[in-house]
Amino acid sequence: MQTIYCFVQHYKGRNPSQRYRLEQFEPYLNKLQLNYIYWLGKKTDKWFYSNNTPVIAKAILVGALFLKRVCQVFMFPKGATVLIQRESFPIFNVLFDKIIRWRADKLIYDFDDAVWLTNKTSNTAKITFLKRTNNVAHTISISDVVIAGNSYLANFAKNYARGLIKLIPTTVDLNIYNKELKTKNLPKGRIVIGWIGSFSTNKYLRIVDKSIKRLQELHPFELKVMSNENPTFLKCNYEFIPWSGKVELALLKQMDIGIMPLENNDWERGKCGLKLLLYLASGIPSIASNVGVNKKILEGAGILVDESNTWEQSLTNLAFTGDAYARYSKNAISEAQNYSTEKWLSSFESSLVY
Repeated sequence: MQTIYCFVQHYKGRNPSQRYRLEQFEPYLNKLQLNYIYWLGKKTDKWFYSNNTPVIAKAILVGALFLKRVCQVFMFPKGATVLIQRESFPIFNVLFDKIIRWRADKLIYDFDDAVWLTNKTSNTAKITFLKRTNNVAHTISISDVVIAGNSYLANFAKNYARGLIKLIPTTVDLNIYNKELKTKNLPKGRIVIGWIGSFSTNKYLRIVDKSIKRLQELHPFELKVMSNENPTFLKCNYEFIPWSGKVELALLKQMDIGIMPLENNDWERGKCGLKLLLYLASGIPSIASNVGVNKKILEGAGILVDESNTWEQSLTNLAFTGDAYARYSKNAISEAQNYSTEKWLSSFESSLVY
């Protein structure tokens, strides 16, 4: 059994990128095992991302976590295969990457966001000035294999890669999400519109806030929002549901329509459409901004929003007309097959043993 040492940010089960790009492959790996080396534990995770942590305390925490990472880069056996996901550490990652490259026989780099850009959120803005956003190019240049989550990311990697570039989209385990799933029909009663995200993507709900508020004055429906932080800035009526894996599955079964609003910027073009994949795998017709991979994923399984088709129009057409609802649901189930863990398993395995 060969061990792949994975330098990741979070403990298992915490981060969507880890869960859907690494962890969910584990049950299906025959001759490989993944050993996660993370720098944020459960307690430090809360302090690191909390808005209530004072700047000085956060700086001290980052320093302590930096020293922890220094120790960790010497923990794996020399000559091993190592995978870095997104970045080895938020600051000075070139130093860690060089040490890892020196000690590892093979280095793999996996990324599913435009991580060479700075994504400024309220929770991380206090340390953003410490980050050098071009360091990802160095990581790509020293890696034997680069795994990109979409073509936009793969094209960026081509500018710096010396090794193999593989495009592996974020995948969904259909044995979990749509086992024995049937085509959905628009309910005759009160419908449920849902959104699943995190503190860093809550901001996109501003895009649909006014449209949903206006529609709530005309039609009876529920909006359910799942995140690890309550988007209290919303003016529309909504039910907030704290994120957890089990509750996420329960919410998907309740949802009639999924939404994925996005801004149209370089950062968003690097996203891999995880929300849409969860909706599709659950047979849920969806509405999404026509940005990045959303168009490819949602083809025939929902409605894309752009300048010619507003959120209010799209929600009205899908939620309160429903003529194409069952067709979208059927197409969603079919399209999800293209992003199944089973379909991409061999490609993932071959990337690790290339």
